Amino acid sequence: MTTPSSISKTTRRLWKSAQLYIGFHTDQQGNVRNQPKVWPPKNANATIHSDPKVQEAFLEVRAEDRSTTRDVQIKLQPDKIVLRRDSDIGWEGIVVEDDSVAIRVNGA
Repeated sequence: MTTPSSISKTTRRLWKSAQLYIGFHTDQQGNVRNQPKVWPPKNANATIHSDPKVQEAFLEVRAEDRSTTRDVQIKLQPDKIVLRRDSDIGWEGIVVEDDSVAIRVNGA
């Protein structure tokens, strides 16, 4: 039988923190920026904008051990959720839509 203490002995910590950000891809006049302005909202609450080319809400999840695990970015869009990481180990991207899931592993 598995007990809470035996589970903690067999698992390892992968993640150490998560931060919510909003990326503004256009300025207040509607001009496209070369690089998005990234801002962490103080109340950790963000609206999912209808057009991700204008504004995106995303989480940055930091890895505990960066030598074995990579940070993950979770983009929250109105029609899908996108998980991305720079990686030479395992998966690089996952896109979850209403009727499909796509996974990119080692460039394929």
